[in-house]
Amino acid sequence: MPEQVPCHKRSSSAAGRGQRITVVEMKKKKKRGRSLGERYPASEPCRCDICKSYCLRPGWWTVQEAFRAMDAGYGNRMMLEIAPDMTFGVLSPAFGGCEGKLALQEYARNGCGFLKNGLCELHGTGHEPLECLYCHHLRKGLGQQCHADLEKDWQTAAGRALVKRWLEQVLRKGNGEPGRPKHGASLSPAAGPPPPYSP
Repeated sequence: MPEQVPCHKRSSSAAGRGQRITVVEMKKKKKRGRSLGERYPASEPCRCDICKSYCLRPGWWTVQEAFRAMDAGYGNRMMLEIAPDMTFGVLSPAFGGCEGKLALQEYARNGCGFLKNGLCELHGTGHEPLECLYCHHLRKGLGQQCHADLEKDWQTAAGRALVKRWLEQVLRKGNGEPGRPKHGASLSPAAGPPPPYSP
């Protein structure tokens, strides 16, 4: 039986029965209230082979990070990744040659379009994806949970709204051809951020 904690708060399930909230329930509630950035803090920069290999595959932004990146003018360097079951999409840094398009396997061999001469163009800009900042050789195996939580972030109304806005901008800038923005076209953001993430 979970440890009982003296607390004036009651869990919703126990409130009617007058039971105290448990440590497990408190930890779950605390975890739900923390942002993804708090749950997955940035790691120390590293240039080992393992960490450099992580940089080949574009990491994912949170919805809010992707909005800010679009606002900073990086929208034309994003691609749209579609879930295998086609239920949601994720805006991420594009593979080289895949900018403003749907993510296609044929471009994966080109690696992240922001990786130039072994260095990330986003490094130090404040627009690095959370997944890129978090993954590190010392956190081997922990990136899967980070990725799963980022998936959940994109499966929200805010995520769908941002994907829709990006698609509309790509279509508008590309004269109606999906995934083919004009050369050098900038995807300027519409007014207002997406709704805040709510777990």
